[in-house]
Amino acid sequence: MAKGGYYNNYKAFEKTREGALGKGYISYVAPHLYSAFCLVLYDKYGWDEDQIAECVLAADELWDRAGREGWDIKENCYECTGIDVSHFRDKGEIIVDDKYTPMTMAQRAERVRRERMQNDL
Repeated sequence: MAKGGYYNNYKAFEKTREGALGKGYISYVAPHLYSAFCLVLYDKYGWDEDQIAECVLAADELWDRAGREGWDIKENCYECTGIDVSHFRDKGEIIVDDKYTPMTMAQRAERVRRERMQNDL
């Protein structure tokens, strides 16, 4: 384990027992979770296969972008929509918080940019 109990990159963590178990869990959960959302879009909302594929691709691209740019996708969801998906696991429902005024991702990116500029001063 790295100094202080942290790994400096995901590749180093992957080589550990915990990392291998986590990777296996993610490899199982992610496709099954995507499948559940795809089935809901198909069955409940009547989306066709092309629309669903486009949605999954857009979600995957957004996930990659968050990783590249270093922002938390769950926090971004909460701040843009007021939806905190963390509560679903604990309470069995998604809680919409009126604390934040909904904003576009571009608006949030601008707000974060200004905050970072303030912190750099």
